[in-house]
Amino acid sequence: MKKTEENNIEWVSKGCGENRQKEWQKNNKDTSIQKGDHVKIPFNCFMSEAEGKEWMWVHIEEVGIGNLLRGTLDNEPIHKLINNLKYGDIVYFSRDKIADHLPSRINEPDFEWISEVNRGR
Repeated sequence: MKKTEENNIEWVSKGCGENRQKEWQKNNKDTSIQKGDHVKIPFNCFMSEAEGKEWMWVHIEEVGIGNLLRGTLDNEPIHKLINNLKYGDIVYFSRDKIADHLPSRINEPDFEWISEVNRGR
């Protein structure tokens, strides 16, 4: 199969993403998620003629009671998301969706550069 950006993302979504999520959940269930952190979670999207998942970073704005989190989407989606989300939109999700975690680097000099990379600029 010809490797294209869409094929690569679809492949990651169907296998690696879910496996990474299960592995992260198994090994990091007690990891503290704080305001300012980034977490990677799946978003339902349309890929060609099928539905799939696009894994994107969310900037944590609020840690709620229990497993609830609120954040802003910190990537520009490549595929059309089923709920039409875009960069900067507010998302609510549960902790069990997390597949990866980046602790806050807000006090580090490269923080703004990291945010620009996440936006694909």
